[in-house]
Amino acid sequence: MPKVREPESGDEAHVDMTPMIDVTFLLIIFFVTIQQLTVLEVATQVTLPEASMANPETAEDRDRLIISVDENGRFYVANEPLDLEALGKRLEREAKAGKPDEEGYSTRTVFIRADITAPYGAVQDIMAACRKNNIFRLAFRVREWKK
Repeated sequence: MPKVREPESGDEAHVDMTPMIDVTFLLIIFFVTIQQLTVLEVATQVTLPEASMANPETAEDRDRLIISVDENGRFYVANEPLDLEALGKRLEREAKAGKPDEEGYSTRTVFIRADITAPYGAVQDIMAACRKNNIFRLAFRVREWKK
């Protein structure tokens, strides 16, 4: 029968903490980056209209493009101001990035965050640009109606 070696006084169990520290730092970097990107998407200050039938955002809505319209009718994507022509080009790229469905329409979702005082023509321009690029999944961001 083999003998079990008794630990000498100098032998101690050692756990290498380096991989755990590396993973912790990577998680911190990931969450800080995601938080900054989320802030950039909705950094344009708009006063959203209220709606009684507002639906909360779902997991399916995470892969989306958010277009903000301020009170003067200016367009913003990721806090970057765009004119209508640049917005059309951006929508064209977004439509090509999304997989087409069985009818050939883009599966990309566009959220419109329009200020309550924004001219309707600006929102109509966004909808026309989406239609031109076969993007028909549109949603409007609203505040929940408070009684």
